Amino acid sequence: MKFSVLAFGLMASMFITACDEGDDPAPYNPSSLTIQPGIFQGGNQLFLGSIIGINDSTDVSVETVRFYISHLQAVKADGGTVDLADYTFFDLREPSSANRPDWRNQKFEIPAGNYTGLTFSLGLDSTQNYSDPSTFPQDNPLSAATGMYWTWATQYRFVMAEGRANKTGQVGSGDDQAYSYHPGGNHLYVQGVQLNQAFNVAAGGNTILELKVNTDSWFNGPGGSINPFVEFAAHDAPADQPLATKFITNFASGLSL
Repeated sequence: MKFSVLAFGLMASMFITACDEGDDPAPYNPSSLTIQPGIFQGGNQLFLGSIIGINDSTDVSVETVRFYISHLQAVKADGGTVDLADYTFFDLREPSSANRPDWRNQKFEIPAGNYTGLTFSLGLDSTQNYSDPSTFPQDNPLSAATGMYWTWATQYRFVMAEGRANKTGQVGSGDDQAYSYHPGGNHLYVQGVQLNQAFNVAAGGNTILELKVNTDSWFNGPGGSINPFVEFAAHDAPADQPLATKFITNFASGLSL
């Protein structure tokens, strides 16, 4: 009797072990959303270095486009939201060294389903803005590797847009006017940006969503018109604030899906 009980126990143990070995857990395969910014004017896609006309007599080149967004959410078809990231960063340059990670697009885990768009703020909230970049690894959007931190102001630029301006057909000449718009500071944090565009995320799949940076509004938008020959630089100095406010307002209005 003792032998029979022992034999039965061994057989049961072998059966359970065999079942355990045969029932491998399914691999984790989450759904994801990739947000990929692109530069546009008049519905046409541009690239860094492109030259665009901003009025009948002025052309500008678009050479730098970098920006932060924070509190990024996807809006579900039923009106609810899904948190995607507390903050993220986009830099349209190709990475040129190990010290510059590739921030041309960002990938986020998201439940499968139907969505109607995105909502976020342009820039960083006050807590994020006073972060210490030295405390973050190089691939973190708040690290110094982004080139967006003002050491003298101990806060971040929210947007960086740079290029050159000249008369129509003359960009690239020796008399180009360089422009650099670097708005930042808590007072320039643009909250409640909502972009509507239906998209679907399949179970286990990756959906790519293009975030359009429309340059049409940069020099003539809801913030006001900007003459790059006269209003060519805006940082965080008090004298720069009117231009910085105009530009970040215009930049935000030009974002679409």
